[in-house]
Amino acid sequence: MITELADYDFKNLYAKLLQNFPDQPWVKIVGDLQHEINETPTFKQLLWKQNIIAYGLKAFGEFGMASLEREGGEAVMAGMIFASQVMHLLEISSPNNAHKVCGRVRGALKKTDAMRGFLCELMTATHLTREGCTLDWVDEDQGDETFDLLASVPGVGIVEVECKSIALDRGESLKEKTFYSLIHHLIPLIEPVLPKLTPRPYYCISITLHAAVPESRLGRMQLAERLATTVADKGVGIAGLCSITLNLCNLSELSGDINTGQLEEFANKIMGSGDGYRVIKSLGDDSYLAIDVQSSVPGKFEAALAEVTKKAVRKQMTGQRPGCLIVRLEGHSGQSLGMVSSEAANGLAGRAEKLLSAPSHSHLSAVVFLSAAAWEKVSAHSQSQQSTAYIFESSTGRYPNLGLGKLFGLRS
Repeated sequence: MITELADYDFKNLYAKLLQNFPDQPWVKIVGDLQHEINETPTFKQLLWKQNIIAYGLKAFGEFGMASLEREGGEAVMAGMIFASQVMHLLEISSPNNAHKVCGRVRGALKKTDAMRGFLCELMTATHLTREGCTLDWVDEDQGDETFDLLASVPGVGIVEVECKSIALDRGESLKEKTFYSLIHHLIPLIEPVLPKLTPRPYYCISITLHAAVPESRLGRMQLAERLATTVADKGVGIAGLCSITLNLCNLSELSGDINTGQLEEFANKIMGSGDGYRVIKSLGDDSYLAIDVQSSVPGKFEAALAEVTKKAVRKQMTGQRPGCLIVRLEGHSGQSLGMVSSEAANGLAGRAEKLLSAPSHSHLSAVVFLSAAAWEKVSAHSQSQQSTAYIFESSTGRYPNLGLGKLFGLRS
């Protein structure tokens, strides 16, 4: 699945987008987010990442092409590729379908989970229309049909398409939002107890949790207090709860202003760049703090994936037409997706086989796994967004060997 976009199209593209969204809903959304950031600054990085499209569209509206050269230019690229796909679909859709697409866009901008799912729908719909399919967008809030798209596929007929996007931390014992909630309580407690160092100190704290983070706000506050006390006492952890490493570093070897990239690189050298999450904060006076948190508690990704895919096939498809399930795995690149797709016993091939062979899934004709989208520079003024697809088709059931894989590049 490939979408290519040239930056010299941005101005016209944005103008067309405004014709369909004259109220610029992304502007209000970013404004509301700023109020949230003012109350909880620790969440700034998470909110920016979750709402990158709204930030990108707002930045382009304010600064035009100059926004690409400013900090956060990647948000503008994400916003414009989004706009490109939306406008492609609006221009080829019937008025009824266009109305539904606009409604999906507004809903996705307001809710991060809805945006993640809609991005998978958008990429799929864009690709299918370019393969000659015609689409009807389903009103998921009315009637019995709660799949995403009804596709008329050349040489095949009508197919129900349901899209699922699996978050990077789905099924993991430490979720990204939980990390930021904990950090929100932890940083104000840790800052006062850090040893005073000069010049240009860099405090790198690595925390490995051996138990789940409490669900309640009070429980997280109490955990943060225990962690901060352990750091203050130069402890190495709390029995049964966590391990802690405090590295006291010096940035005097770096000249001039220090940027985020340098701080990330330095932290990687000290603490590694493995699983988990990291926050870096300036403490003022040329001093910085980096906190890494990871969990040793085993995740349940396979169980989470099974739950999502089974529900999609059994509850969201009607069972009266061929079904095609699209699953985007946000935690996998094209290369890593290829590796797990080929593991017949425990990988995606095994999951696809279970889905396709279940007697209650006789309507399911194909399962498609997509990698996270990656950017590639095509020329000086254009970039492409590409997602790798692995397709598994049913050879049994009510709709065997329909050839849906050809839509995604699979050739027999």
